[in-house]
Amino acid sequence: MLFRSGLGIENIPKRFLHKSSQKSTLELLCFSRIALKKRLDLCIIATRKLLDLGIDVKLTIAGTGDFQLMSQLINLIDNLKIKHSVEFLGFIDGDQKHLCFQKSDIFLLPSENENFAVAVAEAISYQVPVVVSKNVAMKDFVLAQGVGEVIDDLEVSELVSKILKIKESYLRYWDNCRKSKNLLSWDEVLKIWERELKVRSSDFEED
Repeated sequence: MLFRSGLGIENIPKRFLHKSSQKSTLELLCFSRIALKKRLDLCIIATRKLLDLGIDVKLTIAGTGDFQLMSQLINLIDNLKIKHSVEFLGFIDGDQKHLCFQKSDIFLLPSENENFAVAVAEAISYQVPVVVSKNVAMKDFVLAQGVGEVIDDLEVSELVSKILKIKESYLRYWDNCRKSKNLLSWDEVLKIWERELKVRSSDFEED
């Protein structure tokens, strides 16, 4: 049985919500398991491209995973000479996680394959606009609510283009996150589940 509601997340404490004010440094965030399908390499190369465009940018990568891939990503960072602009945090939780999202401006997930993607819902709930690939199940919510951008192709140029698009109209994306974040709370999601169950139950009774 399929439901359109997806999953919910806990409400974010107000003191940790991301503010709309633009900082001198564009803070990008990847918060996920370190795995090939997450395409963290695209995010790292995009950081180099943004620096080349004269944009002061920092990429933070939070999460643990494939040790060999981690070494490859570090080598990529060294080769691109952007060690000063990329930070690996490893596993974080609690207030450290709250603060990580709070300081971030744009969340990135150019994944090759992704289901609901809780981290995307969390980013939106922190009032952080997102860039996701078309392979992320939450892409429909992202587009419908105007809380970010979706890339159709896993190309660095497209990722950079979408980051710049959000940067240029940041207040609009941020405000859309602020207005729609409650749709992702467990309270709201449970209401949707209840409505779905009633509809499904009625369908079975008619059959």
